[in-house]
Amino acid sequence: MTSQLQCDDMARFAAALQDRLPELSGRLTDRILSEVEFYRTGDIVAADDLHASVRANLGLAIDHLGETRPPDLTRPAETGRLRARQGAPLTEVVRAFRIGFSFLWSELAGEAARVGGAPETLASAASVVWWLCDLHSEALSTAYRAAATERVLQQEQERSALVELLFTGRITDTATLWEIARLLRLPYEGTFVAVAAEPAGIRQDALPRLESMLRAHDITSAWRWFPDVQLGLLSLRGPDLRAAIPLLKRSTADRIGLSPIFRALRETVQAVHYARVAMASVPGGQPQVAEFDATPLATLTAAAPDAAQRLAQVVLGPLLELPDHDRASLLNTLQAWMDTGGSATETAHRLYCHPNTVRYRLRRIERETGRPLERPTAVAELAAALHALRLFPGLVGEPGGRHA
Repeated sequence: MTSQLQCDDMARFAAALQDRLPELSGRLTDRILSEVEFYRTGDIVAADDLHASVRANLGLAIDHLGETRPPDLTRPAETGRLRARQGAPLTEVVRAFRIGFSFLWSELAGEAARVGGAPETLASAASVVWWLCDLHSEALSTAYRAAATERVLQQEQERSALVELLFTGRITDTATLWEIARLLRLPYEGTFVAVAAEPAGIRQDALPRLESMLRAHDITSAWRWFPDVQLGLLSLRGPDLRAAIPLLKRSTADRIGLSPIFRALRETVQAVHYARVAMASVPGGQPQVAEFDATPLATLTAAAPDAAQRLAQVVLGPLLELPDHDRASLLNTLQAWMDTGGSATETAHRLYCHPNTVRYRLRRIERETGRPLERPTAVAELAAALHALRLFPGLVGEPGGRHA
């Protein structure tokens, strides 16, 4: 137990140091600046700010030396919160505090030697100084971590809001778009691709840890969760997706759609739409990455998805209502016939059947749909309907068909 004599000596030492506080705080500030490079640059914490903090915290620590009641840790906690908001590294802030307490112990020992005191007082003082050092450092660190977490959450909310503006097109001018690009650390012009990912479960991140994995491959990205989909924007190093697609395939998303490559952020809204369409083209229960087909017909179909689906239902409706085997046989034959430029022989070669089988199926398609294949307009309607069906595979088996 500390004797009354030791308490009196400690109070005398504290009073003497408090009288020298302006000089001591100046010297301690200089020492921190010389030993901690982070503070020496002055980029985040100005020298005046550091000096004011040193004086306040050193004065509080000196006051605690002469007191018997529990120390007030408000000041170190405030310092921790301030440094977190400024973005100062915690290790360097704590290091400065420990330098401060080492300095305090040195000055306390010097004061004891100068004015004299009970011999046992100095040993007791050492334990008090380092006990205070631990208390102050812990209060600072706890407050710093809490403030840093709050700062990260706030930054994430702000970033998420900016990404939503970019994805939804609620940007009024070019200057705002430039500012969003700067804050999201994205180029204003470059090589971009939009991503739409369907989560595997309710409120489940469809692409966990993907942003950090992409960053490791020098691909910057920005993401936003919406109720039915997770949307992303990737800034690529080169003109293709070879580095990104394997990473996307390792995600937990049920379906992922990619837009065509685009070159300017102002095109993001349209690219996001294409990514959504590509995602919708993947049949449910078949996890895979689908790239949007950037052909004119695909672009036209994606521009009016409701009309495209209606077209597919009107033109191909009779085929969609057939039993599964018949429907698949006729649709595959029609698609192969389109792909081979209307050649029954080439279609038969692709489908491993006789050309007469192809001709029979084509006549049946004409009969079911009421669209003769010698008419260019009928062929155009069938081609557009087939493309819409590829983009929206859910049309097969929808309510109203005999095999829904």
